[in-house]
Amino acid sequence: MRTRVFHDEKRSGTYRQDDEAAVLTEGHQRLNGVLRELSGSFGRDVSVLDLGCGTGRYFHCLRQVERLTGADISIHMLREARMPVRADRITCGRIDLVCADISRLPFAHESFDLIYSVGVFLGHLTFGRSMCDQLYDLLKVGGKIFVTLADLSAQAGRAVQTQLREVMDESRFDRHQISFFNHERTGKQYQFYGCTAFKETRRARDERQQHLPQAGGAGAASGDIVWRSVDQAVSQILALVPSGDLFILADEEVFRTRLAIDRRVTPFTERDGHYWGPPADDASAIAELERLCRAGATFIVFAWPAFWWLDYYAGFARHLRSEFRCVLENDLLVMFDLRL
Repeated sequence: MRTRVFHDEKRSGTYRQDDEAAVLTEGHQRLNGVLRELSGSFGRDVSVLDLGCGTGRYFHCLRQVERLTGADISIHMLREARMPVRADRITCGRIDLVCADISRLPFAHESFDLIYSVGVFLGHLTFGRSMCDQLYDLLKVGGKIFVTLADLSAQAGRAVQTQLREVMDESRFDRHQISFFNHERTGKQYQFYGCTAFKETRRARDERQQHLPQAGGAGAASGDIVWRSVDQAVSQILALVPSGDLFILADEEVFRTRLAIDRRVTPFTERDGHYWGPPADDASAIAELERLCRAGATFIVFAWPAFWWLDYYAGFARHLRSEFRCVLENDLLVMFDLRL
């Protein structure tokens, strides 16, 4: 799996402007406390990796850091990170900004004492066994990780927590703690799970926890949280969308590009066959839907990573529910039949 770039120069600049308001939110204050406590818990200066650092929104939260490495796939975000929010409060001895695919990080094993990632695992990037293995290998013995995983819909919350716990139980980390909190995103509060894990001993990849399923057994290859649900979602789509039909999929690019089915699928929003990001507002969303309907789309499908759209774009959601029949609504999918 390769990470996609979602932030161009314009979006990155807007994101950096949003930092000024974001640092005042209650969710940010709680994250600030978590990161300050973790980075200061070693009793010495440490080496830290900010995984998916974006514009450096959390750099000022750290203390007792000798070297901070910020890694992000967007060069535009990294340019903004050279002048991060609350720069006058940053105490790191040195900051290195690295443009890298965070699913294939270019760092040596046991390079960091602390690795944290906030707001990255929102659906467009999976968090599971492969990511756990990579982070474990990058940590020094005695190191810690802290990651957040979004619950963007109330219906999916229990599944997210259960699957996160399973992934961590099956990892090589010696122990972990999962917490629950709210966080600000696109002007609204959403629910997140935070996981802190500890590497107290050095284990090879074949020395996982003893209760890890054996190869070939049930769940043996289901390490990634998002991919556990993809097969179920695809089956439900195939049951409702006729063969050969064109349907719209809003999934924040979690699995659309990996679909191998005899249905035509277009992202939402779309430009020249490519995902173009969330719509600007309700009117833009409705206009895009009407355009794709004219192009022959017969269904629109919202997968769980994009459930927040139905809350954030309230006018668009009302339009869908008033003009079209909702044929499926569960923890994984919300589907509307666009055939009038």
